[in-house]
Amino acid sequence: GAGHSCGITTNGTTQCWGSNSAGQLDAPAGVRFAAITAGAGHSCGITTNGTTQCWGHNRWGKLDVPAGVRFTAITHRCGIRADGTVQCWGRWASIVYGSGGG
Repeated sequence: GAGHSCGITTNGTTQCWGSNSAGQLDAPAGVRFAAITAGAGHSCGITTNGTTQCWGHNRWGKLDVPAGVRFTAITHRCGIRADGTVQCWGRWASIVYGSGGG
């Protein structure tokens, strides 16, 4: 991220470090993540039950993950959906790429 990083510990908890100017280090308590990514002033993760959560600064809708969409991988504002397409949210909400076929 921009001034911060996050990781998943061996016991499954999330640890973030660095700048916390927008709450980007404050991962939701008690939530276990399978994947984590850090962006500019925010962080996101795919939970072990398959949902995606983001926290920190919501400028340009960075935290507004599409409801009901399951992602297999994420970056800080885009994710790969189960069907292989890429969907972004917030300022980039209208972007859906590809069919996953490469």
